[in-house]
Amino acid sequence: MGHVHTLTPARASQRPRRTPGARVLDVLAGTLLLVLALPLMAVFALAVRRGSNGPVLHRERSFDGRGEAVELLSFRTTLDGGGTASHERLRAVIGAGAKLPVTRVGRLLRRTGFERLPRLFNLVAGHVSLF
Repeated sequence: MGHVHTLTPARASQRPRRTPGARVLDVLAGTLLLVLALPLMAVFALAVRRGSNGPVLHRERSFDGRGEAVELLSFRTTLDGGGTASHERLRAVIGAGAKLPVTRVGRLLRRTGFERLPRLFNLVAGHVSLF
């Protein structure tokens, strides 16, 4: 029988602390990268919107380094945005455990890793860190 590992939020005294310098670098780097990436992100947003119905951004619930819940952003790459009534109908047709079909634009975004560009907003907001 194998070991069972569980993740539990650490107490406030056990949580890793980011230095103010790391936060400043996160904001500076994130802002610079956002300014450079915004034109490309606008093109991808339009392509996702035209490629299929549903929201442009996918919101994924995760936990930061301090154990607090955060909502990570990425471009939607599947046929439907998830969490909607149409998503539930699609799951009923293709099966509850099946993965949603990936769009043509979604395949490109996944292959290049550009589906995660919206996480730069999370970086500037302080939900994630480069350091």
